[in-house]
Amino acid sequence: MERGIFLMANNNTELHGHSDMSVEITMRDAWNHFTRINVNQWLERKGNYDYLKWQVAWYLVKEVDPTASFYFTPMTTNQEVECVITVLGQTRKMHLPVLNFKNKPIPNPTSFDINTAKMRCMVKGLAVFY
Repeated sequence: MERGIFLMANNNTELHGHSDMSVEITMRDAWNHFTRINVNQWLERKGNYDYLKWQVAWYLVKEVDPTASFYFTPMTTNQEVECVITVLGQTRKMHLPVLNFKNKPIPNPTSFDINTAKMRCMVKGLAVFY
Protein backbone atom coordinates (compact mmCIF):
# COMPACT_ATOMS: atom_id res chain seq x y z
CA MET A 1 0.00 0.00 0.00
CA GLU A 2 1.36 3.42 -0.93
CA ARG A 3 2.05 5.62 2.07
CA GLY A 4 1.08 9.26 2.13
CA ILE A 5 1.74 12.28 4.30
CA PHE A 6 0.23 13.18 7.62
CA LEU A 7 -2.94 15.23 7.35
CA MET A 8 -3.63 17.72 10.07
CA ALA A 9 -7.41 17.87 10.12
CA ASN A 10 -9.17 20.98 11.31
CA ASN A 11 -12.78 22.04 11.72
CA ASN A 12 -13.14 22.74 7.98
CA THR A 13 -11.37 19.66 6.58
CA GLU A 14 -12.05 16.03 7.35
CA LEU A 15 -10.84 13.23 5.17
CA HIS A 16 -13.66 10.75 4.58
CA GLY A 17 -13.34 7.89 7.04
CA HIS A 18 -10.86 9.67 9.32
CA SER A 19 -11.83 11.96 12.15
CA ASP A 20 -8.52 11.88 14.07
CA MET A 21 -6.68 15.17 14.44
CA SER A 22 -3.64 13.65 12.71
CA VAL A 23 -3.81 10.60 10.45
CA GLU A 24 -1.48 9.07 7.90
CA ILE A 25 -3.34 8.90 4.62
CA THR A 26 -2.67 6.71 1.61
CA MET A 27 -3.36 7.22 -2.07
CA ARG A 28 -6.36 4.91 -1.63
CA ASP A 29 -7.70 7.16 1.14
CA ALA A 30 -7.22 10.18 -1.12
CA TRP A 31 -8.94 8.44 -4.05
CA ASN A 32 -11.88 7.50 -1.82
CA HIS A 33 -12.06 11.09 -0.58
CA PHE A 34 -11.88 12.77 -3.99
CA THR A 35 -14.35 10.42 -5.70
CA ARG A 36 -16.97 11.31 -3.08
CA ILE A 37 -16.79 15.04 -3.78
CA ASN A 38 -19.70 16.32 -5.85
CA VAL A 39 -18.22 19.19 -7.85
CA ASN A 40 -21.51 20.12 -9.56
CA GLN A 41 -21.85 23.20 -7.34
CA TRP A 42 -18.59 24.60 -8.79
CA LEU A 43 -19.09 23.69 -12.45
CA GLU A 44 -19.36 26.51 -14.95
CA ARG A 45 -20.57 26.34 -18.52
CA LYS A 46 -18.66 27.67 -21.49
CA GLY A 47 -20.24 26.95 -24.87
CA ASN A 48 -21.32 23.30 -24.87
CA TYR A 49 -18.96 22.23 -22.09
CA ASP A 50 -19.08 22.19 -18.30
CA TYR A 51 -15.77 22.79 -16.59
CA LEU A 52 -14.25 23.06 -13.14
CA LYS A 53 -12.07 26.11 -12.59
CA TRP A 54 -8.48 25.25 -11.81
CA GLN A 55 -8.62 27.32 -8.60
CA VAL A 56 -11.40 25.10 -7.23
CA ALA A 57 -9.64 21.86 -8.21
CA TRP A 58 -6.39 23.01 -6.63
CA TYR A 59 -8.18 24.16 -3.45
CA LEU A 60 -9.78 20.72 -3.06
CA VAL A 61 -6.40 19.02 -3.44
CA LYS A 62 -4.65 21.36 -1.00
CA GLU A 63 -7.31 20.59 1.62
CA VAL A 64 -6.07 16.99 1.61
CA ASP A 65 -2.35 17.64 1.00
CA PRO A 66 -1.05 21.10 1.90
CA THR A 67 2.34 20.11 0.45
CA ALA A 68 0.91 19.24 -2.99
CA SER A 69 2.67 20.94 -5.89
CA PHE A 70 2.64 21.27 -9.66
CA TYR A 71 4.82 22.75 -12.36
CA PHE A 72 4.93 22.91 -16.13
CA THR A 73 7.80 21.53 -18.16
CA PRO A 74 9.28 23.67 -20.94
CA MET A 75 7.31 23.28 -24.15
CA THR A 76 9.05 21.30 -26.88
CA THR A 77 6.44 22.32 -29.45
CA ASN A 78 3.96 25.16 -29.62
CA GLN A 79 1.02 22.76 -29.63
CA GLU A 80 1.34 20.73 -26.41
CA VAL A 81 1.84 21.41 -22.69
CA GLU A 82 2.92 19.11 -19.87
CA CYS A 83 2.10 19.42 -16.18
CA VAL A 84 3.90 17.53 -13.41
CA ILE A 85 1.75 17.10 -10.28
CA THR A 86 2.78 15.77 -6.88
CA VAL A 87 0.11 14.79 -4.35
CA LEU A 88 0.82 12.71 -1.24
CA GLY A 89 4.36 12.19 -2.43
CA GLN A 90 3.24 10.61 -5.71
CA THR A 91 4.27 12.43 -8.90
CA ARG A 92 2.37 12.13 -12.17
CA LYS A 93 2.67 13.81 -15.59
CA MET A 94 -0.13 14.89 -17.90
CA HIS A 95 0.02 16.18 -21.48
CA LEU A 96 -2.57 18.27 -23.29
CA PRO A 97 -2.63 19.90 -26.71
CA VAL A 98 -3.31 23.62 -26.91
CA LEU A 99 -7.00 23.71 -27.81
CA ASN A 100 -9.55 26.40 -28.60
CA PHE A 101 -13.00 26.74 -27.02
CA LYS A 102 -14.33 24.06 -29.40
CA ASN A 103 -11.62 21.62 -28.27
CA LYS A 104 -9.83 21.87 -31.62
CA PRO A 105 -6.03 22.31 -31.85
CA ILE A 106 -4.73 25.85 -32.29
CA PRO A 107 -1.99 25.95 -34.97
CA ASN A 108 -0.38 29.21 -33.77
CA PRO A 109 -1.39 29.70 -30.13
CA THR A 110 -0.93 32.96 -28.25
CA SER A 111 0.58 33.12 -24.77
CA PHE A 112 -2.98 33.31 -23.42
CA ASP A 113 -3.93 30.11 -25.29
CA ILE A 114 -0.86 28.37 -23.86
CA ASN A 115 -1.61 29.54 -20.32
CA THR A 116 -5.20 28.33 -20.64
CA ALA A 117 -3.96 24.94 -21.90
CA LYS A 118 -1.56 24.66 -18.97
CA MET A 119 -4.29 25.15 -16.39
CA ARG A 120 -6.63 22.77 -18.23
CA CYS A 121 -3.79 20.24 -18.24
CA MET A 122 -3.33 20.59 -14.49
CA VAL A 123 -7.05 19.99 -13.82
CA LYS A 124 -7.06 17.05 -16.24
CA GLY A 125 -4.08 15.55 -14.41
CA LEU A 126 -5.83 15.92 -11.05
CA ALA A 127 -9.00 14.34 -12.45
CA VAL A 128 -7.18 11.38 -14.00
CA PHE A 129 -4.74 10.57 -11.21
CA TYR A 130 -6.41 11.63 -7.97
